[in-house]
Amino acid sequence: TLFPAMLTRPAGGSATFFCNISMENTSGLEYSLNWYKETNHSQPQKIAGISRNSPHTKTEKYLLTNHTPAFKIEILNLHQNDSGSYYCGVITFFQSNKVTESNRSKLIVTEALEKTSATDEPYTDDGNTPDYTKAVLMGILLLAGAFVLLIFGYLTVVYRRGSM
Repeated sequence: TLFPAMLTRPAGGSATFFCNISMENTSGLEYSLNWYKETNHSQPQKIAGISRNSPHTKTEKYLLTNHTPAFKIEILNLHQNDSGSYYCGVITFFQSNKVTESNRSKLIVTEALEKTSATDEPYTDDGNTPDYTKAVLMGILLLAGAFVLLIFGYLTVVYRRGSM
C-alpha cells in the first residue's frame, strides 16, 4: 500500500510518500523496491530504487529510506513538472522475478509560496501614532483650546461687568 493517496505541495518544497510491503511474500527472498512516476497516463518511468539490505539511498532529487516493511521516498526541491502519479513496486528475485505494484498516489506541485520582502510588510511607524490618528488628536486639541478660550473670554467679560 502507498500513502498518502494525494499530496499538494509548493514548488521548492518536498513531498514524502510511504510504501508498506507485505513481508509474507518476501521473507527470506532477495528483493528490491522501485519507485515509479506516471504523467498523464504515459508510460511509467522508474525514478529510483532501493534494495532489501540498503538502509537509505540519496540522489540529487530523491531520498529513499528503508524501514522494512515501510519504505519512504522524499522528493526534494519540487518543480511543477514533478506533478503526477507515483507508485512503488517490489521485485522479488528467484521467484520468476515477480513484480508487485502498489496503488497510485497523486502529487500536485503548486506555485512557490511568495516570500515577503521588506517592501511587502504592513506599514508600521516604529511605535509612533499613525498620521490619521495624529490629525484626529490635533483636531480635538484645537477644539479643546477654542473651548478654553471661549470660557476664558466669557469669564473675563463677566468679571469686568461685576467690577463696575
